[in-house]
Amino acid sequence: MAQEVEDRCEYKGFAGSCREPTYSNSLRCILHADLPSDPADAKKLKELKVKKFGEKKGQKDFNFEGATLIEVFFRDEYIEDAIFINTVFIGSTRFERVTFFRAHFDGAIFRGDEDEQHQNVSFEGAIFVGEAPFSHAEFKLPVMFQAEFHDYANFIRATFRKEAWFTGATFGNGANFLRGTFEETSCHSGPPTSEVPCRSKKLNF
Repeated sequence: MAQEVEDRCEYKGFAGSCREPTYSNSLRCILHADLPSDPADAKKLKELKVKKFGEKKGQKDFNFEGATLIEVFFRDEYIEDAIFINTVFIGSTRFERVTFFRAHFDGAIFRGDEDEQHQNVSFEGAIFVGEAPFSHAEFKLPVMFQAEFHDYANFIRATFRKEAWFTGATFGNGANFLRGTFEETSCHSGPPTSEVPCRSKKLNF
């Protein structure tokens, strides 16, 4: 009698193919599956995503390439080899006082959750050791980058749909915002009451 073969997630990225089992009727695993339109099904999948994220986080496995994540929260942690390439972050996202040693956020999308209010993205107190690529990232929520970039910060073609605060941010080897998109009056280098734009910090647009 032939043994039944478990279906594997179809997602393939820069870090290789995902080997996790598929979720329900999806061709992808829990983390890579899109949220369904049905509210009840979406709520169930959100809960499973939060649980699965916690398991990987506990194992110090920070490869979340192409995943859809719900309300990510990190604080006072050291994260090595974080892969958030093409990751979709839904709801408030916190990387506060986190030290990154090699982190990739290329193509990441930060967007709101329809079920939540007062959402934003915070890198307050974060430290990036090594290059910090955010190229082609899209921020659909207000974002705060009160962070230290020890090396080159790459925001080429990044899109900021809401306000983006770089209050107190330092760039050890420059920052590049070439062809970046800033909507509203979104990019500020001063406190929330300041009208000083990021261009005053001599960033490359």
